[in-house]
Amino acid sequence: MNHWTQESAKDFAYNLSLDFFTQLQDRFEESEMLRKEFAEQLDLSPGRVSQIFNDPPPNPKIDSLVRYALALGIKVSIVAYDDADPRNDKGPVFSGVIAKCWEQLGKPRDLSAFARVDSGLQSVNWLESECSFNALGSQKKKPPKAAQQELGSGDLNKAAGL
Repeated sequence: MNHWTQESAKDFAYNLSLDFFTQLQDRFEESEMLRKEFAEQLDLSPGRVSQIFNDPPPNPKIDSLVRYALALGIKVSIVAYDDADPRNDKGPVFSGVIAKCWEQLGKPRDLSAFARVDSGLQSVNWLESECSFNALGSQKKKPPKAAQQELGSGDLNKAAGL
């Protein structure tokens, strides 16, 4: 089975853009906000907002995505995942699947909800002592150098038992 996003990275990126702007438009329609108000928050013309909803940009900048989402009271998360489909035969996982899973898990804010106390890794112990990754962002703290060096790219998930 071939998925149309398999053709190129540009096609894949366009699919992500369509998915994001569909979510954004759904949220906009659920809100009580007028298009003019939304446009003013973004310092755009109402016409430009219509263009964005009717013909989403194929490769939007991350800061633009964040601005659009925050204007509607939602957030953006970029998630890399392994779905055992390295050739992309099935296409990307629809963001609604990820959102529903997150909701069903009780909307955890960070990996500390999944951390195993008995893992013995210093990084997990540090996570538990600091409570959450969100505390890092709000308090401008960084993990201790030992924890940073101990963790490789996939080790946080391993440490959390994922």
